[in-house]
Amino acid sequence: MKQSQNWLEIAVLGNERVGKTYFINRISKSRAYHPQIGVLFYSKEYQIHEKYLRVTYWDLPRSRDWIKLLKRWQERINLFIIVYDVTSRSSFESVEIWRNKINQDIFRKKILF
Repeated sequence: MKQSQNWLEIAVLGNERVGKTYFINRISKSRAYHPQIGVLFYSKEYQIHEKYLRVTYWDLPRSRDWIKLLKRWQERINLFIIVYDVTSRSSFESVEIWRNKINQDIFRKKILF
């Protein structure tokens, strides 16, 4: 392990075919992924001055099990990103549904955005 290494876990959520995987590939500049129980995750290490930050992006599928998966990993997740397709009104309207699901079913805490 590198000196001064920290971790950040990000769950990327959204309707099917809104570009979650593309979004992750763009921000992580990574094409390598690690399949695990129906979830893809990507890891990227960043160096900021003398410190290292390892960011893991969780690409969660739209399925019945995604809530169970998040509950299982809720202690690890530091940040949620909800992705929508700007050409799809229904995917935009689903952002509030995703937000409410996170608030009610996962953390039961207020999420601000």
